[in-house]
Amino acid sequence: MNTEKIYQTMFREYDDLLIVSDVEKILNISRHQVYHLINTNQLRAIRPGNSFLVPKMLLINYVMGLSHNADMEKC
Repeated sequence: MNTEKIYQTMFREYDDLLIVSDVEKILNISRHQVYHLINTNQLRAIRPGNSFLVPKMLLINYVMGLSHNADMEKC
């Protein structure tokens, strides 16, 4: 299955930019654990103001175990 097909099917009920509570639900982890992943650069996020947004493609890459370099090439 190619990356585009995975992106179209995985987490399709969510927007392209995920808020922390979306990531909590998807990964079934606590808010604290989401912030830990972000703060340790295990999960890439952007910070417009006081909140974090995680591009869905980067979350898919994280779940699939792809590297950060691959993350940036696909966005």
